[in-house]
Amino acid sequence: MSNRFYREAPRWALIAIILIVGAIWLPQISSSKRIPTLPEILSNESVSLLVTNKITTQVVVASEETSVLLGSDSYIGIGVVTAFVGIDTQKIEYVGPNSIRLPDVEIFSLQINDDSVRFYRNATALQRLSSLSEDQATKVRKKLKDDAEGFIRQSGMMPTKDQVENRIRTIIREFGGPRKIDFLS
Repeated sequence: MSNRFYREAPRWALIAIILIVGAIWLPQISSSKRIPTLPEILSNESVSLLVTNKITTQVVVASEETSVLLGSDSYIGIGVVTAFVGIDTQKIEYVGPNSIRLPDVEIFSLQINDDSVRFYRNATALQRLSSLSEDQATKVRKKLKDDAEGFIRQSGMMPTKDQVENRIRTIIREFGGPRKIDFLS
């Protein structure tokens, strides 16, 4: 039995040495993990349009048309408009390895909830004989979008620079990017 022990001892010693070296060397390899750069992270397709806010608002618009023959025709349109707001990460300017300049916040899309749109009409008797034309409905829908965009921009609903920077920092942390990022004006 002791003869077998001496025969297999070199094999077990070699296995033990490999395990010890592996236990010491493996953590060093994993700690030298490459940190992705800011352009690599922010040019990722999943963050190409960074939507930071979804804003929903109800808008009321009025319009009036007058005809010499038919009289006046005024109508009010009411609808819920949803806007998606954020920055286009393709427009980010990379000033240094960890320094970026962000573009202005923009409205990516304005969508009218078709189920929410209501038209109210006040017209003379001759105008009432005609129905609300497709052209008038299109004008009211366009005015709903235009008024919603103006309201969102003027009311302070657009995300602030700090909110956008915090969202960018969160994304960069999630992708394992650099810890310190300088945002330049």
